[in-house]
Amino acid sequence: MGKDLLLVGPISQKLGGVATHIKILEQCFINTGYDVRLHDISDNNKNNLLKKIREIKKIIDLRKISKKNPDSIIHLNPSIYLGSLFKLLIMLTLINNKNIIVQYHGGCFSSLSFFRNPLFKFLFNIINKKPRKIIFLSNSQKNAYSSLFPATTDKIRVIPNFIDIKPDDKVRKNTEVTNILFLSRLVKEKGIMEFLDAAKYLKEKALLENGKVKFQIIGDGPASVEVRDYIRENKIEDIVDFLGPKFGVEKEQYLKSAHIFILPTSWKEGVPYSVLEAMKYSVAVLCTDIGGLSDIIIDGSNGFFITKDSQDICIKLENLIQNPRKVREIGEGGFNYTLDKLSYEQALRTFINIYS
Repeated sequence: MGKDLLLVGPISQKLGGVATHIKILEQCFINTGYDVRLHDISDNNKNNLLKKIREIKKIIDLRKISKKNPDSIIHLNPSIYLGSLFKLLIMLTLINNKNIIVQYHGGCFSSLSFFRNPLFKFLFNIINKKPRKIIFLSNSQKNAYSSLFPATTDKIRVIPNFIDIKPDDKVRKNTEVTNILFLSRLVKEKGIMEFLDAAKYLKEKALLENGKVKFQIIGDGPASVEVRDYIRENKIEDIVDFLGPKFGVEKEQYLKSAHIFILPTSWKEGVPYSVLEAMKYSVAVLCTDIGGLSDIIIDGSNGFFITKDSQDICIKLENLIQNPRKVREIGEGGFNYTLDKLSYEQALRTFINIYS
């Protein structure tokens, strides 16, 4: 009989990076001798009170499971936000197990004001003794955490996200049209308005040959209405396609046909799966130097760093549109980096080492 591995997190959140990560780990550990089970601690009920009650019940159920299997590995997956950290605090208070792994996802401890409260900091200092390993997606997350809880430094590892990539996933691009893609949740922090401003500036400067450059937006979110209004009011419908949310094979087709991917985010990113997906399909990545992106992008080799500024994006795009060979080189650099360092095979080796 293999080792019991319990992956815990908001699994029912279909669009969340944490749920994606858990499902990737589940796939990686098929046929490895581990008995992998998932435990969902989220609830999608619209009634907020009922939602909280159900989530607490799921946490209590987790305590029962851990007591029945005291030698199992329990891999907890919180995000670095107030609600998620409170659930983590409850779980670590209730669970007694020698093989607890805590892996933090999106967010940053330096932005959480409640850790200035001595009581919260004291409680986290106590529960930090329970996990055998504490994992972060980026060095910036790790450094912010270590400054708050220096006694935990010897437990900490930095491990990025991974993606299903194989040598034959490499894509040859059609060069007749340059497709510039924004794929993310549509919130202003992700840089969608700067993306649109850059498209408008390029059109005004007459730098776009008719029909030769297309800006594509895939996603949904609070800024959707503003995005549609901007496209209409600035008369850029001829160069910008707002495609809405896309999933599965349909989303992959747009990634395969894209040449340049842009994410001018100011969000507290871990390692966004959208960036990994772009690199998998040999798309040249332009993104801000933030969070886990700083750890996986080598400027000028497998991507380019930009600022969250439409003029900077416009200048970078102008150079790349005029230099398709460089776009191809950066796309290939992203593919090779992802294949070498961020594949499922790497994930399996990394986490077997963590669990062992």
